[in-house]
Amino acid sequence: MENKVIHHHHVPKIVWVSAILFVVLCLVCSGWYSTVQKLDQYQTNDLKYRYLKLKANPALHRILVLTDSLCQNQLDFDKTVLQGEDSVRNLIQRLVDAKEREVSDLKRKMK
Repeated sequence: MENKVIHHHHVPKIVWVSAILFVVLCLVCSGWYSTVQKLDQYQTNDLKYRYLKLKANPALHRILVLTDSLCQNQLDFDKTVLQGEDSVRNLIQRLVDAKEREVSDLKRKMK
């Protein structure tokens, strides 16, 4: 007759609960930190805009008022801005591609 001792190591439930709560606490703290950073950026941008409206020359002040009215009156203002940015980005990419082709053509001619 042989006696074999088999050890079973069990982690108590309180350790699992504590680990899970610690991970949740870390996630909440990181989300809170991220939110505070975004809020600071929004507040800074708001102050910059308000400073421009306060100290701007009349021409810039008219442009700011016009931009405010565009943003408030157009429902798809964000889509219009995004499409405009995409078209500018595409134009720049086409110009870069054209310049790269010119460079490759000049290198071929030099050889």
